[in-house]
Amino acid sequence: MELEARLQSWKMTFEQLLRIADQQLQLLRTPTEDLEPLAALAEEWKEWQAKSDQLAQALKDSGHDEQMKVFFNAEIRPIAMQIQSRVEESEKQLKAQVAVTGEVIKDTKDRRMLMNAYYGMNQNDGISYYVDEKK
Repeated sequence: MELEARLQSWKMTFEQLLRIADQQLQLLRTPTEDLEPLAALAEEWKEWQAKSDQLAQALKDSGHDEQMKVFFNAEIRPIAMQIQSRVEESEKQLKAQVAVTGEVIKDTKDRRMLMNAYYGMNQNDGISYYVDEKK
């Protein structure tokens, strides 16, 4: 029974990683400038991944390699495949957002250059103007 409980705990860590991957993908699909929730999920991801690694190592150390492999293939692999799919989709969303942001920055830089060229917005003509009180 001990082994079954440990295997189920290991599976639960993957379910939590899937939940986090779903939340990250949902956040990336919703346009926002606030990246704090995404950073918080990344930290939570690290914690659950460390727990999963610890459980896997404990199971290996206890000599249950064969049961781990069977359980992984039957129970965890489908969850891991879903996680991989969500992470790949999240990467696509991030790349798309980075591309859009790069275009906006380039457009802003070009507009600024045009404003300076046509209107001399950033020119310093070297003439100082002083306004003193008449005494």
